Amino acid sequence: MEWASLLKLRRSIRSFQDRPVPLNLIQDLLEESRLAPSAYNQQPWHFLLLQDQGLIRRISDDCKTNALAHLAENPGSPLCMDVDDLRDPQHQIFHQAPLVVLVAGPDSWPFLDVDSALWASYFMFAAVARNLGACWIGLGKWLQDPALLKEIRLPQGFRISVPLAVGYPIAIPEPKPRAQPRILAVK
Repeated sequence: MEWASLLKLRRSIRSFQDRPVPLNLIQDLLEESRLAPSAYNQQPWHFLLLQDQGLIRRISDDCKTNALAHLAENPGSPLCMDVDDLRDPQHQIFHQAPLVVLVAGPDSWPFLDVDSALWASYFMFAAVARNLGACWIGLGKWLQDPALLKEIRLPQGFRISVPLAVGYPIAIPEPKPRAQPRILAVK
């Protein structure tokens, strides 16, 4: 697939087919996305690959609980646009994706978020090239339950930097309007 096509086809997918993503395909995506740049070429990313829907549901519930607690303590926080979804016990923040990829790395690495964002971009484009879809789920960083963190084997001193829902899209939404480039200066 051509680069321009990838740019135009990548969307945030929030509706997935009930179809697992094969492990060899996941490995291909990880292999390609490891080519992403990182500060000082440290490649700080590590991956937690979640396919167990019960576990994903429990993580979703913990994230929603923690986000609601944050909003109660910080009214007006820009954390989430739709608080009703957080209160809905049926809403699953990962949108029933067959695969959730949690990118994690050393909490001490000052460039972890930027490095992980670059990695995620590569991963999402690699996914589109294979007819998969993905969505960055910001609320997925709100996982705090010590038992769940232990269950997913997040190492001590690591934190989740990017949570991605991944799977085969039911449909690819139309693109949303994009602003024109805002050039502040040309010197």
